[in-house]
Amino acid sequence: MPRRLFFGLAGSLVLAALASLLTGYRWLSPVQIFHLLSAPDPALSSFVLEYRLPRMLIAPICGAALAVAGLLLQSVTRNPLAAPDILGINAAASMCVVLALFFIPDLALSWLNLLAFLAAVGMTCLLLLMLRQIDERDSVLRLPLLGTVLSLLFSSVTQTVLTLDPATQDQALSWLTGNIAGRSVAQLMAALPWLLVAVVLLVRLLPRLDLFYLGDTQISALGFHPGRLRLMAILSCSLLVAGAVSVVGPIGFIGLLTPRMAHFLVPHQHRVRLPVAALLGALALTLADVLARFILFPEDVPVGAVTAFIGGPVLLVLLYCRRRLAYAR
Repeated sequence: MPRRLFFGLAGSLVLAALASLLTGYRWLSPVQIFHLLSAPDPALSSFVLEYRLPRMLIAPICGAALAVAGLLLQSVTRNPLAAPDILGINAAASMCVVLALFFIPDLALSWLNLLAFLAAVGMTCLLLLMLRQIDERDSVLRLPLLGTVLSLLFSSVTQTVLTLDPATQDQALSWLTGNIAGRSVAQLMAALPWLLVAVVLLVRLLPRLDLFYLGDTQISALGFHPGRLRLMAILSCSLLVAGAVSVVGPIGFIGLLTPRMAHFLVPHQHRVRLPVAALLGALALTLADVLARFILFPEDVPVGAVTAFIGGPVLLVLLYCRRRLAYAR
């Protein structure tokens, strides 16, 4: 089953990536792409390299990063509702970027990436510190509530700054809506170091991710340091969120729903579930980006609006079905 699942998801992702490259207000054919490789056309080459190719690369990479970050948060906190957007990590990064643009309008992209990374790390550490003060039985309900309250606080600061300074609003609007259109390969390359470091940490952490289901006492009894493992997971999650958010802005529901789908498809073992979640996240964001081109054709809808429009009802359906299953038992 996992092997067929991998091949199915990978094949679907390849098809979605091809659709991302070929479709939009200007349709391309595979023959045009082939001719572009053999006999470059300056106008078509510029269009593909500046618009289509960045979207084809950014959507799956950022979607996979958000999905894996959500899976890590859900595993570390043992909370199925944990996600970068629900826990306020996106809101913290958004506030940090908006404040940076307010005080230093010409701030370089690399500094914005660094600030988004620091905000993601700080927010995640703050939530885990609060989690330690909460009884484990209540964490499933209270942790999302804490994240929502902090998210509202950060969002209020963001909205206040945007209202006071229209110039900052113009600069930050496309970033805050969560969008892939107009992003460049250079922006992706600026975030790539954070993502690569996160992958290195994940490779070291992956064999021990299943230990989080046991609790800190059992982890210590097995000879591992739970705080050290949690810190490594926090750093990986924060780097993934910071890298993705710095490129596409705050995009909701990818980090919440795709890990739950991976859990449904692969109930056990993170070494299998994590790649499945990454493929699901990459596929979901790529398909959302393709769909965003046709909702108000020929105009592009922000992909963050598409994921919210689809993810909200899907989450309600999943919660309703889970409740019915609970009553059936």
